[in-house]
Amino acid sequence: MKSLFIAALLLLPMTALAGADRDVEHLKFALLGVRPEVTACYEERLANTPDLRGTVILSFNVSKMGQVGFVRVQKNTTSSASLATCVKLADSGARTSAPLSSELVVERYPYIFTSGGE
Repeated sequence: MKSLFIAALLLLPMTALAGADRDVEHLKFALLGVRPEVTACYEERLANTPDLRGTVILSFNVSKMGQVGFVRVQKNTTSSASLATCVKLADSGARTSAPLSSELVVERYPYIFTSGGE
């Protein structure tokens, strides 16, 4: 079975600075870097629960040094608490490749999980 998920980035900078667009791009790449971990989280659980699907919505802060922190699960419709925890831990390891111009607050970062046929 092939696993699929979609992540969308919705950001609210804590302060409006000229470098915000660059900061968002750095964060997007950092979150792409944890995509293999998030995929592994889903595929491990999908092996035991073939109909596992739904959304895990996270919120988190990103420090000026680019470290993702204070990750919280805002909503989990997958019926798998372990999936939500695994995704939360994966995102906690994200870090941008360069410092940011300001701290960021990500209010809603949804991971949408669905399984597809081979």
